[in-house]
Amino acid sequence: MDKIFFLFSFFSFFLVINAQNFKCKSAHIGKFQIDNGEYGITVIERNSKIQTETNTKMGYKARYDVTWIDDCHYELKNRKVIQGKILEGSTPDDVLRAEILKVINNKVFLKLSSNFSDEIMECEMVKIK
Repeated sequence: MDKIFFLFSFFSFFLVINAQNFKCKSAHIGKFQIDNGEYGITVIERNSKIQTETNTKMGYKARYDVTWIDDCHYELKNRKVIQGKILEGSTPDDVLRAEILKVINNKVFLKLSSNFSDEIMECEMVKIK
C-alpha cells in the first residue's frame, strides 16, 4: 500500500510541475505590460531571443538579449538603450534574472533579481497579445 501511495504522490507531483512548465511557456513570446505606478506602464515585446521594453511616460526604450535557463527562468543581458538615458551606475555586464512563479489566465507573476543589487522583487505582468 505504501508503494502505491508513493507512486501516486510522485506522479501527482510530476504532473503539477509539467503543468506549470507548460504555463511558463505561454509567457515566453508575446506583448506584455507592467503597471509601474508613478513610473507609468512599461510595454514588453518579446520573441525567442530579444526583449524590447518601452515606457512612454519616462521616454525610455531598451532592448535586451533573452536567455532561457529553463521553461520558467530567464535572464536579460546586453541592454541597448534605444531612447532615453542610461541609468547612472549601470554597466554592460548587468544581468536581470526573472523567475515565472505562476501564470493565471493572462497574468504572469514574476520574481526579479539581478547581479547588481541584493533586492528581490515580485511583480505582475499582463499578456496583452
